Amino acid sequence: MGREAYRSLYGDLTKLKNDSLLKDPAGGAGDDDELFQLLLSVSNWVDNYCNRHFYPRADTLVFDGRGTVQLLVPDIISITTLKEDSNGDLTFNETWAASDYWFQPNNAAPTQHWGGPYTALKARSQGNKADGFVTGEQNFQVIGVWGYSQYSEDSGTDLNDASMNTTKNTVAVDDGRSLRSAKRP
Repeated sequence: MGREAYRSLYGDLTKLKNDSLLKDPAGGAGDDDELFQLLLSVSNWVDNYCNRHFYPRADTLVFDGRGTVQLLVPDIISITTLKEDSNGDLTFNETWAASDYWFQPNNAAPTQHWGGPYTALKARSQGNKADGFVTGEQNFQVIGVWGYSQYSEDSGTDLNDASMNTTKNTVAVDDGRSLRSAKRP
């Protein structure tokens, strides 16, 4: 896996080389692998110390129902699907509608720059699942984006390349740190 694939890295190799005691950004890349491993180790230490990860990660997790209207979950940003295994065969045969549950805490706002994560789901009393998260082992499956927060903002730059047409499927990007795709209506 290349260095760019590590979303959990809480530092930047170039910034470390420029701002640290190294003060030798032109010194070459001879120690880059070791410095990268150092950044990765420190990032992992932060995750372990805080008992959470701060980067967004799409994943599927399974939980035990406790027979309450609330299901405690690790830091979550958004849910794609919430399913229940109502007959104990691990097939997750019942899909909950978004109107069947609330995120908690109510004001977490993990997609805002000032926000934090949701840490629980609560069955809505007006929803079809008002009885809550029934008792069982591994009877709830949550597919979503997990992590502390996921904030993005418009870079203000549009792709207005005259050569763009319906057959062109690539765009050269010099610096993709602020690049994100937009959904079209």
